[in-house]
Amino acid sequence: MKHIKLIFHYSIIFLSLMMLLTYSGSVSAKVNACWVDFYADASYQGKHFRATGPTQLNNLLNIKGNNWDKQIESIIIGPNATLTVFENENLKLTLTEMANHPVLMQSLGITRQDILEDSEIIFHANARIPGFGDYHFYHKIRSLEIECNESVSASKITIKNNGCWADFYTNTSYKGKYFRVMGPSQLKTLIYIKGDNWDKQIESIVVGPNAILTVFENKNFKLTLTEMVNHPVLMKSLGITQQDIMEDSEIIFHANTKVFSFGDYNFYHKIRSLKVECVN
Repeated sequence: MKHIKLIFHYSIIFLSLMMLLTYSGSVSAKVNACWVDFYADASYQGKHFRATGPTQLNNLLNIKGNNWDKQIESIIIGPNATLTVFENENLKLTLTEMANHPVLMQSLGITRQDILEDSEIIFHANARIPGFGDYHFYHKIRSLEIECNESVSASKITIKNNGCWADFYTNTSYKGKYFRVMGPSQLKTLIYIKGDNWDKQIESIVVGPNAILTVFENKNFKLTLTEMVNHPVLMKSLGITQQDIMEDSEIIFHANTKVFSFGDYNFYHKIRSLKVECVN
């Protein structure tokens, strides 16, 4: 009897260890896929370092013994990472903060559009950027953040994505360059989608039978005008009216919607971020 109990006891221990090793392996795989490689020269050449996420680097003055402040020129992003690069130290968006100082803004010639276009760029998984000159970000990166994307089992993806998608086109009438986003998904920026810059390029869309699409005029799903209601002096200095505030810079489209042209919505070449949600 004692012999049987001993065997049972060790079997439980063995199964527990196997489960722990399996879980550790999955966690390790997720972390190993969450990384970004940074290069000093274009086309992934020159000095190099890898940062593993999730992490925030408030400055780049001493990275593995080297000063990388304003030195990054090309990057490769891992399959499970999202990278945000900032023009300022400490992940700061200086122009957004400057909105509280309208007199200073006017003296510096800063416009409402400058405020909407914060000094940051977001790149999604598997992005490869051979040079930041194309993004007007040449030798400007001073801080950065790497986020790790949640992994979902293939079976769950298949179930959720059945009919949950949206198609995007560069031209009217569903023509021109095209890409599909499977939901649920959030794209904080459209600067690098499958190798192309889609920022302010979308002109027509088709929404799948199990999806809801929200498109935004600003990056990061921001409704800047709504937030500005708390700053009446700033609103006046920028010429923003109550009507502007009522018409938030977003549009929501429901399942099976087809939009021939965004010109009909006064949203011509304005889309800068979007969300695709799945309908149960």
